Amino acid sequence: MNSMKKMMMGVGLLMVCVGMMAQTGKEWDDPMVTSVNRETAHSLAIPMVSEE
Repeated sequence: MNSMKKMMMGVGLLMVCVGMMAQTGKEWDDPMVTSVNRETAHSLAIPMVSEE
């Protein structure tokens, strides 16, 4: 039972830490910010053998 209590405390602490590292939301107030967590566009071209 003691190990279960420690595990639950660890999970709770992890959830609090992850919540603290989340974005602040201040980027919504700045109209000049247009690319938060945006990756550059890319395409993947894989040559395929034709069935003909």
